[in-house]
Amino acid sequence: ESTNRLPDGIDPWAGPSAVVEDLFLAILGRRPTDAEAFRFGNVVAATDPLPPGTRLREKGRKGPPPPRLAAIEDVAWALLNSTEFSYR
Repeated sequence: ESTNRLPDGIDPWAGPSAVVEDLFLAILGRRPTDAEAFRFGNVVAATDPLPPGTRLREKGRKGPPPPRLAAIEDVAWALLNSTEFSYR
């Protein structure tokens, strides 16, 4: 079983831009700027093991690939450690 913890409402199966937007809303209470969405979206997208539209869930797997979860957690930690978060 995975020990990964994501904020409630974060769907690790969603596309990179949706994951990033959901993380920003959950952690910072706002949507990412275009630059932030691009930068952090690339971090999540770099871990996509299959072409867009492929759903591992439909192939009988129990969860998203560990590299994708790690990338999502990295983005979450970056936001949690940001100056903006410390002043919220």
